[in-house]
Amino acid sequence: YWPWFLLTLLIMLISAYTYLRYAPRIFETYSKVKILDESEGLELPTSAFIFKRTNINLENEIEILTSYLIMNRVVRELNLNTSFYEEGTIQTSQIDELPFDFEQIIKPDSISNGLSYKINILSNGLTVTNLKTEKEFSFPDFSTYNEDHRLPFNVNLNYEDSKSDLLEKTFIIAFKSVKEASLSLKTKIKVEAIGEQSDLLKLTIKGESKELSEKILNTLMDVFDKDGINDRQLVSKRTLDFIDERFVFLAEELDSIEISYQDFKQDNNLVDLVTDAELGLQQRT
Repeated sequence: YWPWFLLTLLIMLISAYTYLRYAPRIFETYSKVKILDESEGLELPTSAFIFKRTNINLENEIEILTSYLIMNRVVRELNLNTSFYEEGTIQTSQIDELPFDFEQIIKPDSISNGLSYKINILSNGLTVTNLKTEKEFSFPDFSTYNEDHRLPFNVNLNYEDSKSDLLEKTFIIAFKSVKEASLSLKTKIKVEAIGEQSDLLKLTIKGESKELSEKILNTLMDVFDKDGINDRQLVSKRTLDFIDERFVFLAEELDSIEISYQDFKQDNNLVDLVTDAELGLQQRT
């Protein structure tokens, strides 16, 4: 049966090559975060500190990291509700940003339904096509700034070196709502604890663009850090406000006690002779 084995091997090799050639490349990007135990402060690594289990609840930190509020902030900071793709001969792959000037006109909160536009770069200019309505806009000077249009963005390719490299290429710009982008990002990011006794969390995301994945994880850690700082500042502010309120209340109470004590002495003609004599002597001196 060696001809069948050879034919099967040949088919498997062709299938593997075809899959690797045309399947989208998915990259896994990860980062690690150390959660500090603020109840103990910064301690030296003594034996008691090393073999003692931390009081940090990592499950709570994981829920905060993957919460909708944190994801929403990351989406807004990176404008993730706007995606860019480069259309190739075989497949369309996501890219971090467009290789030319891009300015978004529409506000992120104004996007309720999905919108997508195709940009074709030709030798005599560029065309923008609304993929939903199939309406096409032509810009012979490689820029949308010089003409009136109703597009939610502006692009500019008025660079000779960029034109030569981008000729005959096609790019796609896709818009979606902030809520949809936040929920989509929430499903892509995986957060897990590293070991049972560790206070480290591992953040993982998979995507076609390595640069975009790195930006997302870096921004997520930065937003998470700022969220913790804001919480601590809020606790400190409320503590100071409580102390100030108690200080005013206690000052009023002490004044009231002093006034009552003075009235009581006056009403009962009580005089401390020793203190009065000392005070009189000091005044004479």
